[in-house]
Amino acid sequence: MPTHVYQPTRNPARWYDRLLVHPFDNAIGVLCFLFGALMVAALASGGSYNPSSSMMRLPAHIGFVVSACLTVGGWLSLLGLHWTGETVSRGWHIERFGWLFVTAGLAGYGIAVAFHFPGATSSWMVPLGLAAAALLRFLSLILIERNTRTTLAAVREESRGTE
Repeated sequence: MPTHVYQPTRNPARWYDRLLVHPFDNAIGVLCFLFGALMVAALASGGSYNPSSSMMRLPAHIGFVVSACLTVGGWLSLLGLHWTGETVSRGWHIERFGWLFVTAGLAGYGIAVAFHFPGATSSWMVPLGLAAAALLRFLSLILIERNTRTTLAAVREESRGTE
């Protein structure tokens, strides 16, 4: 499966390389951040700006929670995806936390659209589908970290045996 994704030639990878390795993850992170920020701005403006009719019909406190989840989740998922720190697992933790927020925000948005506009099937199916994709990314990060830890433990054990 590793040949199915772009393999950066630079080490460490640049931001552009990370964008090519995770194009949809980056796109979803950016879109969630922007949509959440627009919704926070709309709620703060008292309704003079309306980026989403279904979100503006929600009680303000619920709309704020959904918007905050999208904004924070989008930011954290991008921060984790582009993590360049020494401790790789810290980047995975940040990204995982971000995808949980994204899942909650997109699910909340999808439910709001489905409740207020049930006939607009594609309008609520898309955010719910993206919420499912964010949850899958969260689960895949758990598996990536688990497999990495198992591989590192095996390498450490092997190196002890050769000493």
